[in-house]
Amino acid sequence: MRDVDIVNEGIWFSMTVTPRLTSVLMLSILILESMCLRIAEAAQTVGPDLLDRPPAFDFALVALERTLDLPSGAALTLFALGRMVGWTGHMIEQYEEGQVIRPRAQYVGPPPETGVE
Repeated sequence: MRDVDIVNEGIWFSMTVTPRLTSVLMLSILILESMCLRIAEAAQTVGPDLLDRPPAFDFALVALERTLDLPSGAALTLFALGRMVGWTGHMIEQYEEGQVIRPRAQYVGPPPETGVE
């Protein structure tokens, strides 16, 4: 047994690593990888025939929610959480660079009405 300090994405935690903990973590990872792989394969195989296009990411999140028996609505929460992490990453990058990143979009429509005559 040994104590381990882990820092991931700025979050610090400490745990005692035991052979049992290591085995449980490894087994959990293998089970999740196996389930997620089967879900992804099924979606890729059946999705295009049913929808005339490949399944979207939200389909995979709902399948994951049901496979892991997560609470109803967890797929939306996972989607929103992932989106917020991305936005936060962009915000940090923009703050560090001192400029807006990826300003590729350019509005080409009519000027907006201001309501001022």
